[in-house]
Amino acid sequence: KMLYPDDPSSDEPHIALSNVIHPDCRVENIFKNTKDKLNIFKLADIPKLKDHSLKRWREWDKNAAAIWNSSFGPRNAFEEMIELTKEGKMWPYPIDNEYQIGDEEDVGFYDHIFLDKYLAQYNLPEEGPVAQFMELVCIGLSKNPYMSIKKKHAHLDWFANYFKEKAEEIRRIQESAGVSVEVVVGGGGGGGGGGDDEEEDGAGSDEDDNGMRPSSIDQ
Repeated sequence: KMLYPDDPSSDEPHIALSNVIHPDCRVENIFKNTKDKLNIFKLADIPKLKDHSLKRWREWDKNAAAIWNSSFGPRNAFEEMIELTKEGKMWPYPIDNEYQIGDEEDVGFYDHIFLDKYLAQYNLPEEGPVAQFMELVCIGLSKNPYMSIKKKHAHLDWFANYFKEKAEEIRRIQESAGVSVEVVVGGGGGGGGGGDDEEEDGAGSDEDDNGMRPSSIDQ
């Protein structure tokens, strides 16, 4: 049996005919004349309207909708790229090399290169092995594009504090090394059998350059 016949005027006794309501033509149609407006909502007042919903519940609804939508997965490649971009696995367009750079956004490239200015606060020696070593450290750090400026400064702080703590020991080693060098240089001129013999033997220096002793030539 057809419970919902197409013809409402069916003679079936078990089907109750619904009451048909006809509109009253004497009542004015409010949708007919659109010129007369009540001006309840004005376009100028729309930006002034405030959202009175609670922030916590609004965020709750957004999270619930996001979880519900994520359970189905992306429907096409575009939605997949959008999800990967939100997760930080893809760069947004236009491509920016400084995307998600973090604290390095306000750091200039010159701060990464000219690191010797940072060492001026430690008053390290400007000459000698310590100065040469720190110069090599600055050059190596300036050529590293993967380290942040904070990490570079931390490396410089560690070396500077180390040399500052060992200042007395370094000075003592340098002084002892300088004395030993002077002794070697001073003894080199007279340690080959007497300086007077070398002055009397005018060709001795040239023959020594060839790797032969004057005695072997005379023989």
